[in-house]
Amino acid sequence: MMQGARLQRAPRTLSNITKSICAQSAYRLRSYASVTAPAEKDPVELDQITTLSNGIRVATEALPGAFSGIGVYVDAGSRYENDALRGVSHIVDRLAFKSTSSRTADQMLEAVESLGGNIQCASSRESLMYQSATFNSAIDTTVGLLAETILDPLITEQEIESQLETADYEIGEIWGKPELILPELVHMAAYKDNTLGNPLLCPKERLG
Repeated sequence: MMQGARLQRAPRTLSNITKSICAQSAYRLRSYASVTAPAEKDPVELDQITTLSNGIRVATEALPGAFSGIGVYVDAGSRYENDALRGVSHIVDRLAFKSTSSRTADQMLEAVESLGGNIQCASSRESLMYQSATFNSAIDTTVGLLAETILDPLITEQEIESQLETADYEIGEIWGKPELILPELVHMAAYKDNTLGNPLLCPKERLG
């Protein structure tokens, strides 16, 4: 012990008191044995994006489970339509999973139903979305059906007429329900016939 040395006591400020309490608390915590659970991986770390030689980007996420979600997202939609193409996206999404060069519409429907999951197409303002939730064992078949309906549709006159009639009914139903048509009216007012203001639904006068 050094004699003659003066001990300088630190001022009892709130900061010093807080540090002292924290130090004592840390000491008490360290004095007991504890088990720390291993840190779970951030979901982002499970994601992987691969760019194929043809430029298509494939995003995958490795998650456990019996089902897999598969989707193809095409950079197309109503915002890209001009006056001559107005409403095409809406009709194209209705023509998904119909006849192709290698299947009739009935065969395609049978193949889709045999997957035992959910498969659909939907158009939006900025993309065409082909999506499916299916058993892991059916992934290859599902990807094949998605590729077939996107790249190799037959699109017969009969199918077009049938889907135009369905779209006509659908448009009337949606315009008759304020809660459904309100988002459409907001976009049309905000962007005024420009990109995101283009109608998501095919205008009735364009169906012909």
